[in-house]
Amino acid sequence: MATTLEQVRSFLDATPKYRGVNANEQMLVAACAAEGKPVSEVFGHIKYQLAVNGDYAEAYRTFFQKHPEYSLQANVAILDEALLEQSEAVTAENLELLLIPGNPFNVLGQISITADAAQSQAEAQERNTIVAELTKPLVDGKGKPLLDERGRTHYVFEVERIKTLSLEDLRRIHRDRAEVQRLRSLPTEELKAVVHQQAKAQQQALWDARFPKLPTTYFPQGQEVPLDARALKRMDAEELRRIKKIYGDDQLNLRLQGEN
Repeated sequence: MATTLEQVRSFLDATPKYRGVNANEQMLVAACAAEGKPVSEVFGHIKYQLAVNGDYAEAYRTFFQKHPEYSLQANVAILDEALLEQSEAVTAENLELLLIPGNPFNVLGQISITADAAQSQAEAQERNTIVAELTKPLVDGKGKPLLDERGRTHYVFEVERIKTLSLEDLRRIHRDRAEVQRLRSLPTEELKAVVHQQAKAQQQALWDARFPKLPTTYFPQGQEVPLDARALKRMDAEELRRIKKIYGDDQLNLRLQGEN
């Protein structure tokens, strides 16, 4: 029995993306006649040739423009199904209603947000946590806020400035303050050892910065040769002094020991 236009329209009533488009209806009727199959079997492999209902496309364009965090194809199927269940048309207004928590048909527990939106939310939460901690007023032993000479809570003058900083800057300040608090909690002797170690490392870093990195090869007489411990030990004294002057004793000694 030939598939009728009414049967095609009835089938498309459950697919708001393609319904109400005359060209789609005619294409499906013709395909069913050519294949001798019902529309339910033909639709699966022909739907990618069908035109999207203009009102449907505009509804989602408006909706996702306002809510880009929900712009996922998986969400479209959920939203479509929710409106079909209510026998409501797909409009931007009806899609908005599905986001209202008090609506018994709301889909907030079913839809997902994009990866970018999830990252933005996580960063916003991290930012709020850091700002709250950095702007927390200092308190005395009794839990009362410490005030400055003008009667202001400590850190209150920093609040507005801190809120304007980038997340990376906030992370850095948070790490620095956490390290200061950690050091303050150390016993005196342990603190002295840490300070000595940090000063030594800083001095070494400044010293290392004076010299470029010792290369792994060099070019005596225009030929590339590995600049390893063996080559250094066989090098004449004048050339060795030249390399030491350029790259420093430390790098040269480490290379002679095979450690760099």
